[in-house]
Amino acid sequence: MKALEALPEAFLERFERIIPATDLRRALRSFITDKRTAFRVNTLVTDVVSVIVSLDREGLHAEPVPWSVDGFSVASDRRDELLSSAAYHRREIYIQNPSSMVPPLVLAPMPDEEILDLTAAPGSKTHQMACMMGNTGRITAVESARPRYYKLRENMRLHAAENVRPFFQDGTLTWRHRPEYFDRVLLDAPCSSE
Repeated sequence: MKALEALPEAFLERFERIIPATDLRRALRSFITDKRTAFRVNTLVTDVVSVIVSLDREGLHAEPVPWSVDGFSVASDRRDELLSSAAYHRREIYIQNPSSMVPPLVLAPMPDEEILDLTAAPGSKTHQMACMMGNTGRITAVESARPRYYKLRENMRLHAAENVRPFFQDGTLTWRHRPEYFDRVLLDAPCSSE
């Protein structure tokens, strides 16, 4: 697996300690196999059927992410076409890896709840929760890195997530000022796919 040589030695050593020997080869192979381009339907502005029909008309046949009601993917060589699609330009889809879709599903935010999302940028999981909540309740989305905060804020604006309030601050300050205020807290740190 020649392409794996680009991975840092320390990472590979750690990976070998974490992954059982029976699964190691398959896990390493996953770093070099072509990944499908995944996305979620932005249910704040449209519905799943309309998007899938629109993409089909453009020759993009999306396959469902098996465990997600609004997650789909296209072949990796169709990514540019997906990013040129009408659905993408109308902000009806949000590009997001399937692994990134899992934490909000586990958290299971409910409509009208108060959610704290720490390390929120660029906003994929934040937006997913806004969709799950039907833009009700409130998501306090905290980001401590200035450029990432602005990206988060712009993504929420562009994708109609009106129940999200982005904050540029250290997340430890947020809960200290409002103890026992939030119904649920999402902290996906570090979000490194490790």
